[in-house]
Amino acid sequence: MKRSQLAEDTQAFVICAEESRGSKADRNARRQLENARRKLIRSIVRVCHTSSDDEVCSVAEYVLSVTA
Repeated sequence: MKRSQLAEDTQAFVICAEESRGSKADRNARRQLENARRKLIRSIVRVCHTSSDDEVCSVAEYVLSVTA
């Protein structure tokens, strides 16, 4: 998995999160957000699985910046 895929999955998650906050989080919006969250988690795991310790630290910093 490439880091570009991680970036794409992150962007999709952020968009879903913003949309679910903007409206009353109906069932469909919550489901889309949950699916995006799961996809993002899988991307993070895949990137970390093939990374060195320094790269894993970089991914951890990236994740923290996304959640801030």
